[in-house]
Amino acid sequence: MPPPLVSDTDSLSSFFAAGHAPEHMPELQRLRQAWGLLNAFKTLFDGSNDAVLVRLVVLRILASRAEAPRWLSQELDQHFAWIVAPKRHTILGRLKENGLLVWDASDQTYQVSATGRMVLAGLSHLLEIPEGPDTDLAYITAELAGAHSMGRVSPEVLNLLRSKYQSLETDLDDAIQSGSEFQLREAQKRLQLTHAAVQRGSEVIRALTSHPELDSKSYREAQAIGQAQARLLRKSAVFDRELGKFEHGRVLMGATGLSGRDIENWLRDSSAEALADQLADALSLLPQPTWLDTETAADIAEFELGRSRGIVPSQTLPLPALAPELPAPEAQSFTALQALMQRLGNIDAPTALADVLLPDAFAESSYRFSLLSLLGAQGGEGVGEEVAKLLALPLRLTLQAAAHAVNGREVAAVSSGLITPHVLES
Repeated sequence: MPPPLVSDTDSLSSFFAAGHAPEHMPELQRLRQAWGLLNAFKTLFDGSNDAVLVRLVVLRILASRAEAPRWLSQELDQHFAWIVAPKRHTILGRLKENGLLVWDASDQTYQVSATGRMVLAGLSHLLEIPEGPDTDLAYITAELAGAHSMGRVSPEVLNLLRSKYQSLETDLDDAIQSGSEFQLREAQKRLQLTHAAVQRGSEVIRALTSHPELDSKSYREAQAIGQAQARLLRKSAVFDRELGKFEHGRVLMGATGLSGRDIENWLRDSSAEALADQLADALSLLPQPTWLDTETAADIAEFELGRSRGIVPSQTLPLPALAPELPAPEAQSFTALQALMQRLGNIDAPTALADVLLPDAFAESSYRFSLLSLLGAQGGEGVGEEVAKLLALPLRLTLQAAAHAVNGREVAAVSSGLITPHVLES
């Protein structure tokens, strides 16, 4: 039975915008009336890919026993013992619940339902169609022939066939308009492969148009299909004529008997590796003259190219521009150095290095240590005035390898050392 038209988030009516209803769509109503068959397909193809494959295999095996289509429960368990029991019961139960497998209580057997046989017949027909660019043409033509033999033709099948002919004709016309020999030959090969299906379709269309009970809409569709078929059959002559032009204009490669088309086909069929092997011994390195000034050559080439194209380079200099005003550099602060100089100026006896470093702050201690290392250095060229005053102090720093701990807030230990005045060294 058709699915209900209730108003919830998963209902059919929830897909329609305001002012539209599923009851007003004839195409949708036709599908709802066929819900029993559609539900059979949904049963088979719902779930993971592997589950779908196993489900289809089970149903096809159940329908393949033509001499004994009825199955006892024990036979099902024995025949499908290769499927684990829980999954086997799930698959068979799903097929039974959705009408693909029916239970006959009179003889306690299962068999594939009429819906299941129709589904399998349709799938079998679809799987037998060979793969190719125009597989749909052969399939739709076969469906049309089958429907006609049963005395009923669906307008939808006619419309699909007409759409396919229109698409195929457009592709062939594009190949003719391209002027490419390669595309013309590919299109001609495609037309030849569809010739059997077109001929079969022409027979069905002729039979349809001569049927007195065919409705007017289907008659117009059939006429349009017949006209498209006639145009396709005439295109064989068009391809022969266009390809004949290439044959007349063929260029032979000397006395080899090969033409440009032969070379082109060989190049198209050869892989990149094969072509690279052909060129392995045909290429050599060109000499690179080291004396050539590439920049000058590039300037000359650019000038000559511009002159040949009438481009005259501008000879005027750009207008002068004022340099941007930059903020004045900030004056360097020597506050920390001056404080150190004042401290050093009061030293008149050997003083421990730690007492001068003031190891309570790491940044200040490291700054003072870098300056104290300059005490006693010779020369003062290239240094600032403030640092030169430091070098002139009559003091000397003597460092020892040992280090001792201090109670600084940011410094745990300092090198052992003494700062001594020069007068005390003798």
